[in-house]
Amino acid sequence: MNYTDFIKNVRQKNVKPIYFIAGPEDYFKIDGVSRLVNALLPDKTARDFNFDNYAACDVDLLTVINTANTAPLFSEKRLVVLRNLPRKVYSRPPHILTDYIKNPYQSTCLVITMEKGFNKDDKKRGLISEALVNGELISCYDVNNIFILHEIINEMLEEQKVSVTDNAMRLLTENVGMSVYAIQNEIEKIVSYYGGKIKVVDTEEVNEVSNMVRQQTVDDLWFALTSRNPGDVLAVVERLYMTGDVAVAVFPALARNIREFALCKGLMESGNLALQSAALRIGVYEFMPRYKALESVLKKYSLDFFVSAIQYSAELEYQYKRGRKPTESAVEELLLKFINFNC
Repeated sequence: MNYTDFIKNVRQKNVKPIYFIAGPEDYFKIDGVSRLVNALLPDKTARDFNFDNYAACDVDLLTVINTANTAPLFSEKRLVVLRNLPRKVYSRPPHILTDYIKNPYQSTCLVITMEKGFNKDDKKRGLISEALVNGELISCYDVNNIFILHEIINEMLEEQKVSVTDNAMRLLTENVGMSVYAIQNEIEKIVSYYGGKIKVVDTEEVNEVSNMVRQQTVDDLWFALTSRNPGDVLAVVERLYMTGDVAVAVFPALARNIREFALCKGLMESGNLALQSAALRIGVYEFMPRYKALESVLKKYSLDFFVSAIQYSAELEYQYKRGRKPTESAVEELLLKFINFNC
Protein backbone atom coordinates (compact mmCIF):
# COMPACT_ATOMS: atom_id res chain seq x y z
CA MET A 1 0.00 0.00 0.00
CA ASN A 2 1.30 3.47 -0.80
CA TYR A 3 1.08 6.31 1.68
CA THR A 4 -1.71 8.26 -0.04
CA ASP A 5 -3.98 5.17 0.05
CA PHE A 6 -3.14 4.74 3.73
CA ILE A 7 -4.22 8.34 4.44
CA LYS A 8 -7.51 7.81 2.61
CA ASN A 9 -8.24 4.58 4.50
CA VAL A 10 -7.52 6.14 7.89
CA ARG A 11 -9.71 9.13 7.07
CA GLN A 12 -12.55 6.72 6.27
CA LYS A 13 -11.87 4.82 9.55
CA ASN A 14 -10.95 1.75 7.50
CA VAL A 15 -8.12 0.71 9.83
CA LYS A 16 -6.38 -2.67 9.86
CA PRO A 17 -5.36 -4.46 13.09
CA ILE A 18 -1.68 -4.51 11.97
CA TYR A 19 0.54 -2.11 10.03
CA PHE A 20 4.18 -2.49 9.09
CA ILE A 21 5.62 0.89 8.09
CA ALA A 22 9.13 0.71 6.65
CA GLY A 23 11.60 2.79 4.69
CA PRO A 24 14.01 5.73 5.05
CA GLU A 25 11.39 8.54 5.04
CA ASP A 26 10.80 8.96 8.78
CA TYR A 27 8.25 11.73 8.34
CA PHE A 28 5.71 9.25 6.94
CA LYS A 29 6.11 7.08 10.03
CA ILE A 30 5.58 10.00 12.40
CA ASP A 31 2.66 11.38 10.41
CA GLY A 32 1.11 7.93 10.02
CA VAL A 33 1.06 7.27 13.76
CA SER A 34 -0.34 10.75 14.38
CA ARG A 35 -3.20 10.12 11.94
CA LEU A 36 -4.03 6.79 13.59
CA VAL A 37 -4.05 8.45 17.02
CA ASN A 38 -6.49 11.13 15.84
CA ALA A 39 -8.71 8.63 14.01
CA LEU A 40 -8.87 5.89 16.67
CA LEU A 41 -8.58 7.99 19.82
CA PRO A 42 -10.15 11.39 19.18
CA ASP A 43 -10.88 11.78 22.91
CA LYS A 44 -7.62 12.98 24.48
CA THR A 45 -8.59 11.52 27.85
CA ALA A 46 -9.00 8.08 26.30
CA ARG A 47 -5.53 8.34 24.78
CA ASP A 48 -3.94 8.23 28.22
CA PHE A 49 -5.38 4.75 28.73
CA ASN A 50 -5.21 3.33 25.20
CA PHE A 51 -2.11 4.62 23.43
CA ASP A 52 1.21 2.87 24.09
CA ASN A 53 4.37 3.89 22.25
CA TYR A 54 7.43 1.62 22.62
CA ALA A 55 10.96 1.72 21.25
CA ALA A 56 12.12 -1.77 20.24
CA CYS A 57 15.48 -1.27 21.94
CA ASP A 58 13.85 -0.48 25.31
CA VAL A 59 11.11 -3.09 25.65
CA ASP A 60 10.70 -6.87 25.51
CA LEU A 61 8.24 -8.32 23.01
CA LEU A 62 6.17 -9.98 25.74
CA THR A 63 5.27 -6.55 27.16
CA VAL A 64 4.21 -5.33 23.69
CA ILE A 65 2.06 -8.39 23.02
CA ASN A 66 0.43 -8.32 26.45
CA THR A 67 -0.43 -4.66 25.92
CA ALA A 68 -1.84 -5.39 22.45
CA ASN A 69 -4.02 -8.15 23.93
CA THR A 70 -5.46 -5.81 26.58
CA ALA A 71 -9.01 -4.60 26.05
CA PRO A 72 -9.33 -0.83 25.50
CA LEU A 73 -10.61 1.31 28.35
CA PHE A 74 -13.27 4.00 27.73
CA SER A 75 -12.70 3.53 24.01
CA GLU A 76 -13.49 1.15 21.16
CA LYS A 77 -9.87 0.87 20.09
CA ARG A 78 -6.37 0.60 21.52
CA LEU A 79 -3.27 1.74 19.60
CA VAL A 80 0.12 0.14 20.23
CA VAL A 81 3.26 1.32 18.43
CA LEU A 82 6.57 -0.56 18.32
CA ARG A 83 9.27 1.67 16.79
CA ASN A 84 12.40 0.66 14.86
CA LEU A 85 12.12 -3.10 14.92
CA PRO A 86 15.53 -4.55 13.85
CA ARG A 87 15.71 -6.57 10.63
CA LYS A 88 16.99 -9.66 12.48
CA VAL A 89 13.71 -9.75 14.43
CA TYR A 90 11.30 -9.43 11.53
CA SER A 91 13.31 -11.74 9.24
CA ARG A 92 13.53 -14.46 11.94
CA PRO A 93 10.78 -13.50 14.39
CA PRO A 94 10.15 -15.21 17.74
CA HIS A 95 6.98 -17.27 18.06
CA ILE A 96 5.33 -14.84 20.45
CA LEU A 97 5.21 -12.16 17.73
CA THR A 98 4.25 -14.42 14.82
CA ASP A 99 1.45 -15.95 16.89
CA TYR A 100 0.00 -12.50 17.51
CA ILE A 101 0.33 -11.47 13.86
CA LYS A 102 -1.59 -14.60 12.85
CA ASN A 103 -4.40 -13.89 15.29
CA PRO A 104 -4.39 -10.19 16.27
CA TYR A 105 -6.73 -8.74 18.88
CA GLN A 106 -9.39 -7.00 16.81
CA SER A 107 -9.84 -4.06 19.19
CA THR A 108 -6.14 -3.18 18.90
CA CYS A 109 -4.21 -1.56 16.09
CA LEU A 110 -0.56 -2.62 16.28
CA VAL A 111 1.88 -0.45 14.30
CA ILE A 112 5.44 -1.68 13.79
CA THR A 113 7.95 0.68 12.16
CA MET A 114 11.26 -0.34 10.63
CA GLU A 115 14.20 1.73 9.43
CA LYS A 116 14.84 -0.25 6.27
CA GLY A 117 12.41 -1.10 3.51
CA PHE A 118 10.97 -4.46 2.53
CA ASN A 119 12.58 -6.81 0.05
CA LYS A 120 11.14 -9.76 -1.89
CA ASP A 121 12.34 -12.32 0.63
CA ASP A 122 10.70 -10.43 3.50
CA LYS A 123 7.33 -10.75 1.80
CA LYS A 124 7.73 -14.52 1.46
CA ARG A 125 8.69 -15.35 5.04
CA GLY A 126 8.63 -14.19 8.64
CA LEU A 127 6.48 -11.42 10.03
CA ILE A 128 5.94 -9.67 6.71
CA SER A 129 4.30 -12.65 5.02
CA GLU A 130 1.95 -13.10 7.99
CA ALA A 131 1.12 -9.40 8.05
CA LEU A 132 -0.07 -9.55 4.45
CA VAL A 133 -2.98 -11.71 5.65
CA ASN A 134 -4.25 -9.57 8.54
CA GLY A 135 -2.65 -6.19 7.97
CA GLU A 136 -0.94 -3.83 5.54
CA LEU A 137 2.62 -3.05 4.51
CA ILE A 138 3.32 0.64 3.94
CA SER A 139 6.51 1.62 2.13
CA CYS A 140 8.00 4.98 3.10
CA TYR A 141 10.63 5.69 0.50
CA ASP A 142 12.14 9.08 -0.32
CA VAL A 143 9.94 10.81 -2.89
CA ASN A 144 11.88 11.83 -6.02
CA ASN A 145 8.93 12.60 -8.30
CA ILE A 146 7.34 16.03 -7.93
CA PHE A 147 3.92 14.82 -9.15
CA ILE A 148 3.80 12.04 -6.53
CA LEU A 149 5.02 14.51 -3.91
CA HIS A 150 2.28 16.97 -4.89
CA GLU A 151 -0.35 14.26 -4.58
CA ILE A 152 0.92 13.26 -1.13
CA ILE A 153 1.02 16.85 0.16
CA ASN A 154 -2.49 17.68 -1.06
CA GLU A 155 -3.79 14.45 0.46
CA MET A 156 -2.15 15.31 3.78
CA LEU A 157 -3.77 18.77 3.71
CA GLU A 158 -7.25 17.47 2.89
CA GLU A 159 -8.47 17.73 6.49
CA GLN A 160 -7.50 21.42 6.60
CA LYS A 161 -9.28 22.09 3.28
CA VAL A 162 -6.04 23.54 1.90
CA SER A 163 -4.47 22.77 -1.48
CA VAL A 164 -1.19 23.71 -3.18
CA THR A 165 -0.98 24.76 -6.82
CA ASP A 166 1.44 23.14 -9.28
CA ASN A 167 3.60 26.28 -9.53
CA ALA A 168 3.72 26.71 -5.75
CA MET A 169 4.86 23.10 -5.40
CA ARG A 170 7.62 23.67 -7.93
CA LEU A 171 8.77 26.77 -6.05
CA LEU A 172 8.68 24.96 -2.71
CA THR A 173 10.79 22.08 -4.02
CA GLU A 174 13.26 24.58 -5.48
CA ASN A 175 13.50 26.26 -2.06
CA VAL A 176 13.66 23.27 0.27
CA GLY A 177 14.16 20.18 -1.91
CA MET A 178 11.95 17.07 -2.16
CA SER A 179 11.62 16.47 1.57
CA VAL A 180 8.00 15.86 2.60
CA TYR A 181 8.74 17.16 6.09
CA ALA A 182 10.38 20.37 4.83
CA ILE A 183 7.55 21.16 2.40
CA GLN A 184 4.85 20.38 4.98
CA ASN A 185 6.68 22.65 7.42
CA GLU A 186 6.76 25.51 4.90
CA ILE A 187 3.04 25.14 4.16
CA GLU A 188 2.21 25.18 7.87
CA LYS A 189 4.14 28.47 8.21
CA ILE A 190 2.16 29.97 5.34
CA VAL A 191 -1.23 28.80 6.67
CA SER A 192 -0.35 30.10 10.15
CA TYR A 193 0.83 33.45 8.73
CA TYR A 194 -2.58 34.00 7.12
CA GLY A 195 -4.44 32.99 10.28
CA GLY A 196 -5.73 29.74 8.83
CA LYS A 197 -7.94 31.62 6.34
CA ILE A 198 -6.04 30.67 3.20
CA LYS A 199 -7.41 27.74 1.16
CA VAL A 200 -5.08 27.71 -1.85
CA VAL A 201 -1.31 28.16 -1.52
CA ASP A 202 0.17 29.73 -4.67
CA THR A 203 3.57 31.18 -5.58
CA GLU A 204 2.64 34.59 -4.16
CA GLU A 205 2.13 33.14 -0.68
CA VAL A 206 5.32 31.06 -0.89
CA ASN A 207 7.39 34.10 -1.85
CA GLU A 208 5.80 36.37 0.72
CA VAL A 209 6.09 34.11 3.76
CA SER A 210 8.48 31.22 3.25
CA ASN A 211 11.42 33.13 1.79
CA MET A 212 10.87 36.26 3.91
CA VAL A 213 10.93 34.50 7.28
CA ARG A 214 14.02 32.46 6.46
CA GLN A 215 16.03 35.31 4.96
CA GLN A 216 15.65 37.44 8.09
CA THR A 217 17.36 34.80 10.21
CA VAL A 218 19.92 33.93 7.53
CA ASP A 219 20.94 37.61 7.53
CA ASP A 220 21.67 37.25 11.25
CA LEU A 221 23.77 34.24 10.36
CA TRP A 222 25.88 36.30 7.94
CA PHE A 223 26.49 38.90 10.64
CA ALA A 224 27.68 36.13 12.97
CA LEU A 225 29.94 34.71 10.25
CA THR A 226 31.71 38.03 9.70
CA SER A 227 32.62 38.05 13.40
CA ARG A 228 34.08 34.55 12.87
CA ASN A 229 32.80 33.59 16.30
CA PRO A 230 31.70 29.92 16.13
CA GLY A 231 29.54 30.39 19.23
CA ASP A 232 27.51 33.16 17.59
CA VAL A 233 27.12 31.12 14.40
CA LEU A 234 25.92 28.03 16.25
CA ALA A 235 23.43 30.12 18.25
CA VAL A 236 21.82 31.43 15.05
CA VAL A 237 21.77 27.97 13.43
CA GLU A 238 20.09 26.58 16.54
CA ARG A 239 17.49 29.36 16.33
CA LEU A 240 16.83 28.47 12.68
CA TYR A 241 16.18 24.85 13.56
CA MET A 242 14.14 25.67 16.69
CA THR A 243 11.77 27.84 14.66
CA GLY A 244 11.03 24.89 12.40
CA ASP A 245 13.52 25.47 9.61
CA VAL A 246 15.45 22.45 8.45
CA ALA A 247 18.90 22.12 6.93
CA VAL A 248 17.50 21.24 3.51
CA ALA A 249 15.79 24.67 3.52
CA VAL A 250 18.69 26.66 5.02
CA PHE A 251 21.36 25.43 2.59
CA PRO A 252 19.73 26.80 -0.61
CA ALA A 253 19.26 30.20 1.09
CA LEU A 254 22.95 30.32 2.00
CA ALA A 255 24.05 29.19 -1.48
CA ARG A 256 21.80 31.78 -3.15
CA ASN A 257 23.23 34.55 -0.95
CA ILE A 258 26.81 33.51 -1.79
CA ARG A 259 26.05 33.88 -5.52
CA GLU A 260 24.54 37.32 -4.85
CA PHE A 261 27.60 38.35 -2.81
CA ALA A 262 29.91 37.28 -5.63
CA LEU A 263 27.89 39.28 -8.17
CA CYS A 264 27.98 42.42 -6.02
CA LYS A 265 31.69 42.09 -5.29
CA GLY A 266 32.42 41.59 -8.98
CA LEU A 267 30.37 44.65 -9.97
CA MET A 268 32.14 46.77 -7.36
CA GLU A 269 35.61 45.68 -8.49
CA SER A 270 35.15 45.52 -12.27
CA GLY A 271 32.62 48.28 -12.75
CA ASN A 272 33.84 50.59 -10.01
CA LEU A 273 30.32 50.68 -8.58
CA ALA A 274 29.53 51.84 -5.08
CA LEU A 275 27.98 49.33 -2.71
CA GLN A 276 24.56 51.00 -3.01
CA SER A 277 24.53 50.64 -6.81
CA ALA A 278 25.81 47.05 -6.77
CA ALA A 279 23.22 46.09 -4.13
CA LEU A 280 20.41 47.45 -6.30
CA ARG A 281 21.39 44.95 -9.02
CA ILE A 282 20.24 42.12 -6.74
CA GLY A 283 17.20 43.98 -5.43
CA VAL A 284 18.63 45.07 -2.06
CA TYR A 285 17.95 48.64 -0.93
CA GLU A 286 19.66 50.59 1.85
CA PHE A 287 16.58 50.57 4.06
CA MET A 288 16.41 46.76 4.08
CA PRO A 289 17.92 44.72 6.95
CA ARG A 290 19.67 42.63 4.27
CA TYR A 291 21.71 45.66 3.20
CA LYS A 292 23.65 45.71 6.48
CA ALA A 293 24.37 42.00 6.19
CA LEU A 294 25.53 42.50 2.60
CA GLU A 295 27.79 45.39 3.58
CA SER A 296 29.33 43.41 6.45
CA VAL A 297 30.06 40.34 4.32
CA LEU A 298 31.48 42.22 1.32
CA LYS A 299 33.94 44.05 3.55
CA LYS A 300 35.14 40.81 5.07
CA TYR A 301 35.63 38.50 2.09
CA SER A 302 37.34 38.73 -1.29
CA LEU A 303 35.90 37.99 -4.74
CA ASP A 304 38.21 34.98 -5.14
CA PHE A 305 36.85 33.60 -1.88
CA PHE A 306 33.24 33.98 -3.04
CA VAL A 307 34.04 32.18 -6.31
CA SER A 308 35.60 29.28 -4.40
CA ALA A 309 32.63 29.27 -2.00
CA ILE A 310 30.22 28.95 -4.95
CA GLN A 311 32.16 25.91 -6.22
CA TYR A 312 32.29 24.43 -2.73
CA SER A 313 28.55 24.91 -2.12
CA ALA A 314 27.79 23.25 -5.49
CA GLU A 315 29.87 20.22 -4.50
CA LEU A 316 28.14 19.97 -1.12
CA GLU A 317 24.71 20.32 -2.70
CA TYR A 318 25.53 17.52 -5.16
CA GLN A 319 26.55 15.24 -2.28
CA TYR A 320 23.54 15.82 -0.01
CA LYS A 321 20.96 15.64 -2.83
CA ARG A 322 22.31 12.20 -3.73
CA GLY A 323 22.32 11.01 -0.17
CA ARG A 324 26.12 10.92 0.16
CA LYS A 325 26.16 13.48 2.97
CA PRO A 326 23.54 14.53 5.57
CA THR A 327 22.18 17.99 4.79
CA GLU A 328 23.05 19.16 8.31
CA SER A 329 26.72 18.29 7.62
CA ALA A 330 26.62 20.23 4.34
CA VAL A 331 25.34 23.34 6.15
CA GLU A 332 27.99 23.03 8.85
CA GLU A 333 30.85 22.52 6.36
CA LEU A 334 29.75 25.52 4.31
CA LEU A 335 29.63 27.70 7.42
CA LEU A 336 33.05 26.45 8.57
CA LYS A 337 34.55 27.57 5.25
CA PHE A 338 33.57 31.14 6.12
CA ILE A 339 34.61 30.91 9.75
CA ASN A 340 38.06 29.54 8.87
CA PHE A 341 38.75 32.06 6.09
CA ASN A 342 41.91 34.04 6.84
CA CYS A 343 41.28 37.56 5.61
